[in-house]
Amino acid sequence: MIASSAADLIDYVEEHFFDRDYPSSEREIIILGSQLSSQRARQFPIQFSDDEKQTAQQTPLFGLLREGVKTLKSTICTNEEELFFIYSLFNARNYLCNNLELLQKDFEVVYQNHIKCYPEIEKLLQQLRSALNISIENELLLKKAFLPFIRSTWANMQLFQPDVIYLLDNDQQELYQTVQHILNQWAADYQTEIHWNENLIRKMTLTLDLLRRNTFDEKVELYIVAPSDFNFLYYRKQLKALLDDHFIISNMIYNTLNEVVDDVFFCSKRIIVCDTALYQPDLGSENTLIFPVSLQTINSTCFEINQVIRPLETEAVTEVGSFKK
Repeated sequence: MIASSAADLIDYVEEHFFDRDYPSSEREIIILGSQLSSQRARQFPIQFSDDEKQTAQQTPLFGLLREGVKTLKSTICTNEEELFFIYSLFNARNYLCNNLELLQKDFEVVYQNHIKCYPEIEKLLQQLRSALNISIENELLLKKAFLPFIRSTWANMQLFQPDVIYLLDNDQQELYQTVQHILNQWAADYQTEIHWNENLIRKMTLTLDLLRRNTFDEKVELYIVAPSDFNFLYYRKQLKALLDDHFIISNMIYNTLNEVVDDVFFCSKRIIVCDTALYQPDLGSENTLIFPVSLQTINSTCFEINQVIRPLETEAVTEVGSFKK
């Protein structure tokens, strides 16, 4: 009955809060947490401070949960305190949305309640941006990466949040040490008692590393390999119309793929659009991506190329909630 009621409560939130959609893995954590709450509360009731309660009560999510539990056939909260624990379960989980406008409205509301209302947290965000030299054009992505991390710190619950294990390479490990130092220094400056979850710091570090490395300033060279002038001109027309501003399209006409794949002559990152009649697999390299294309598929290929050059948008949005595929 607890599992069924918890699932109904998730459905209630999804229906009434910007059309959220909690994926199965996130739903499972909320349901298991609700079951544990029901068992634990009988002998070991949990308590939250008045400040923690006031912070939660100011959020639309808490008000929605308070109304939602009234609609359940069987209760999942044995007392008032457990409702705040249920709030912590929902507050720390990620969710999806298939509507960009609703997703942005959801983000703005949650950002206002968890970051904008607290100048000291906004200062931490800016300290990370400044210390890691993340460009201003990545500000929105930085906020989307930071928001789920800071959400989970409510009532010092971050330490207990389950997630997959995140691993770092050597360069990312150095960045992790920097991020951890900033967090610890900030906690000391504001005399907070937050116990940081090291795995969640690693998770955020991976996204911060992407934002730090990619400023979207570098132009990517794009070359066309085509069997005829008509194909070349048609491909070039569609590429210029459908690609964004991060590409430089070469005026050279190449009739074989071998002419343009040699890294000796091309040192920068580049993309090759190659007619399927001339395409050869396994000729790409670390600096070269090759897309087979035809007159019928050029439009979809342009979309695919745009996604490759801006992978961060999908990555960062996923942390807060992304589109269903």
